[in-house]
Amino acid sequence: MNENEKIEVKRALSLLKAGYHLYTLINKKEEHFFYQKEKVLVRSEEKGLTLSPFSFLELYQDALFEIYDDEKEEVVDPKKDEEYYSWRQ
Repeated sequence: MNENEKIEVKRALSLLKAGYHLYTLINKKEEHFFYQKEKVLVRSEEKGLTLSPFSFLELYQDALFEIYDDEKEEVVDPKKDEEYYSWRQ
């Protein structure tokens, strides 16, 4: 799978069931998707929903998804952080 590949809703549901964490932009805001206990969980800053797979397919039929890569998030290294602040004192 290519990085930044746009994924249509039916394939997105298959990936969610396989354990992937997906996201899409709707009105310039990220919505994140997970699959748990045969339900699709939708999370954003403004809402949290639990949908049946059928409702997910219906509501997000026009959306394009991407796989969320947790490694892209910048992670603070506690050791480097400690060294930096000890140096500044």
